[in-house]
Amino acid sequence: MDAQVLSNGHVYDVISERSAVWQVMAHGAVIDDCADEPLPVAAPFVVTVNEPLLRASSNVGHFALAGDPDVALVDHTIPYALDVGITSVGFHDLDVTVNVPALPVFPVEMTDTALRRLPVSLSGRVIELATGNPVSGARIELAGPTLANPQRAILLSSPLARSLGAAASIRGRTVSPVASAVPIKAAKEETPAGSVEILLDDRQNLAANQLLRFGPEHRAHFAQIQSVSPSPANLALPGTVTLTAPLARGVRMDDPAAPFTLGAPAGVNATPVGQAYAGEAVLVLDAAPTGDVLAITDAAEPPAFHGQGVVCDPIGRYLIQGISRLRRPVLRASAAGFSALTRTVPMRWSEPLSTLDWRMAP
Repeated sequence: MDAQVLSNGHVYDVISERSAVWQVMAHGAVIDDCADEPLPVAAPFVVTVNEPLLRASSNVGHFALAGDPDVALVDHTIPYALDVGITSVGFHDLDVTVNVPALPVFPVEMTDTALRRLPVSLSGRVIELATGNPVSGARIELAGPTLANPQRAILLSSPLARSLGAAASIRGRTVSPVASAVPIKAAKEETPAGSVEILLDDRQNLAANQLLRFGPEHRAHFAQIQSVSPSPANLALPGTVTLTAPLARGVRMDDPAAPFTLGAPAGVNATPVGQAYAGEAVLVLDAAPTGDVLAITDAAEPPAFHGQGVVCDPIGRYLIQGISRLRRPVLRASAAGFSALTRTVPMRWSEPLSTLDWRMAP
C-alpha cells in the first residue's frame, strides 16, 4: 500500500502500479560429459524447477533460473535447495540440486552440469585387404584416447546389465578351465536374459563360484554358478545350474557353456569415474585393470564378470554395443598373421548403429 484516501466515509488503499522485474538468481553450464572432449550441449534441452515462483530457461550449453526478487527466494537469511531437472533427446535425464546459500549474491553460479550420452553401437566386417576374405576371430579393443591422468577408458565385451553405484570397483581375475570328461557343456534349451537357472547337458565337475562362459567367442558372456542341482544323480545327464545373478544376455539352445575356476586377483583395483549406467560398455576408470576377466563388485549386488574388447564371428562380422563417454574412441583391430590397425572413430550420436569396416594386411 502506497497511500490511503478518505472519501464519503470510506477509506481506500492506493497501490501504485508496478512492473515486475525478473532477475536471474542462478545459472550454470550444461556440458556433454564425454571424457575426451567435454563440450557444451548444443542440442536443445528442457529445464524444470520445483520452485513455482521461479522460471527456468535454457540456451546453447547454459540454463538460468529467474524470478521476481520481491517474491521469489525473498528470505535471504535461509538457504534454499532447488530441485532442477534437465532433459534432452539423446541424453540420460538428470536431476540436480541447485543450492542457494543464505545471504546470496545473485546470480548464484553453479558448477558445470554434465549430461551423459545414451549409448550407441558400431558394427562392420574385418576382411583381408588383398582378397576380401573374412578375418575370422579378429579382436577389436579400445586403445585410446589419452585422458586426463589417472583416467583410463576400457571397453567391456558386453554392456553393463545394471547401473553401478558409487561404491563399485573393478578388479581383474585370472581364470583356468575346469578339467572334466566333458570340458565344454551345452545349453539344452533357449534361456532368456533375466533367468537365474539354466539347463545344461552335463554337470560333471561343476561347482559353486565357478564361471560359465556362454556362447561362441564373438558373443560370449559370463555368469557365476551359485549351485548345481544334484538331480538326477548321474551328473553326466542334463540338469539345472542356478546362477548368482540373472543372465545379462540370453543363451541359445546348444550354445557352449565353458566352465572356469576363478583364480587370484590381478593388477590394481579400479573405480569408475562418474556414473556408469546400465547399457554402457565403455567405462572410464581411475586405473587400468588387467586379468583374464574383470570382476565388477557393487555393494550388496553379486559380482558381474566381463571380458575386454569384442571378437569377430566366422565371417568377419563384429558388433560393439554400449559406446558412450568418448567422442572419438581409438580402436585397434588385431588378428594372428596380420598387422594391427588403429583408427580414431568420430562417433555419430544421431545414429543408433554406425558401420565401420576394416581391411587388414599381413
